This record gives sequence, C-alpha cells and structure tokens, in this order.
Amino acid sequence: MCDSTGCVMHSPQCIHRHALLLSYLSWRAIADGDTNVRAHQLARQIPFTLRQPEFEGLNLDAAEKRFFSTPFGTLKNRERTEASWLIEGLAVLSWAIGKCDLPPFHQKIEGSKVSIAIGLFQPDSLERISAAAIRNPDEVESGAITYSALCWRFSEQAKNPQPVDFAGKLKDPNGPHLLVDGIPLKDGDLAIDGSPICEVPAERVAEVASVVFQRYKAFRWLLGLEDGYATLTTIQ
Repeated sequence: MCDSTGCVMHSPQCIHRHALLLSYLSWRAIADGDTNVRAHQLARQIPFTLRQPEFEGLNLDAAEKRFFSTPFGTLKNRERTEASWLIEGLAVLSWAIGKCDLPPFHQKIEGSKVSIAIGLFQPDSLERISAAAIRNPDEVESGAITYSALCWRFSEQAKNPQPVDFAGKLKDPNGPHLLVDGIPLKDGDLAIDGSPICEVPAERVAEVASVVFQRYKAFRWLLGLEDGYATLTTIQ
C-alpha cells in the first residue's frame, strides 16, 4: 500500500505508476501479433522498462509477469480481451492525477491518447511520475459513489432484466447511494444512449457494464477499499 493522501489511500506517484502498468498491459494485449517489427520490439522492452527505478514499489504479480513474458503473438483471445479492458481502469487513474478527462460511463476512453499523456514508452517516465499530483479527493470519492450506484444497477439488470425505479432507489436511504453525479435517467431508470436500460440491446448493455466495472474497481483501489489492484484473472 502506498502513502495516504486525504481519503485517497495512495500517493500521486503510486497512482501514476499503476496507471502506466495498466497502460502497458492493455497496449500489449491490443498490439499482440501486430506485424509491425517495432511493435514486437516494444513488447520485448516492457519487462525491462518496469524494472527501472521509477517503478520501484510496483511489484508485478505472477499473472502479470507471465503475461509480459508470453511470446509476442501467442496470447489467447480471452487473455487479450481481459487485458484490453484494463484501459478503462487507466481512465480513472489518469483522471485522478489530472492527465485526462473521465468520459461518461457509457463511452470508452481514447486509450492511445491517454497512454501517451501519462508517458507510455516515453523516456521521461521518472520526471512525469515525480511531478504527479492528485485532484481533490472529494471528486474522487464522488466518482466512486457514482460508479458504485451504476454497478448496482447493472448487477440488478444481469440478475433480472426488468425496469427498476432507479431514480427512487437513489433517493432511498437504503438504496445504493443518495448522491451521484452524471447518471442519465429515462422513465425513472438508468438511460444508455437515450433509452432505458431495458430497451437497450443486450450486447450494448454488456459493453457498458464492462466499462463501469473496470472503472469502479479503479475507484475502489484509489480509496483504499482494495488491498491490491488485481489486474488479470485469466492468465494461468
């Protein structure tokens, strides 16, 4: 666990390091098998890069080490899919240190743009990490509350795809949360692309749910509610 800063249980430097880790993991997944020789060279460079002094304290777990050591072009589809979704956790961590705006919950991040902003494959990683600064912890806590409520609604939808009085639940002291930000409603329920969630195609709901899950996991880690940031689960 890194140093505490307000309600955020990690230092800005720790957050920046983890943001870069997510960026390297997602880049490796997306680029795996690219016929460009440069992509292969960069993939081989990642393990060495993450052992540099600026990443001190960023201890890769066994799954992450295996992922980076897997020969280029041989990752399984499920491994690539899981790691590529980590880019949405990167969205939250980069936002927390002021490197990007956090897109609406139903919109994917522009991964390449944000990765460049935090220093992916850049020679000045140490300077960037040293200069990192956290945004107002109240904003981070507010974002976590919002994504907690969103996760609750998607969980309910997965269990029973029926309309829910989400607006009422948000006002209920026993509901998911009283204070949320940026959650659109239609007919009292969560809206995606302007329609109530129950009228949205299942494939689109699943896509947005994946975005929400990854971002909520990142928020929980920021607030010290997770002992560690579990990035990969399918790499055996």
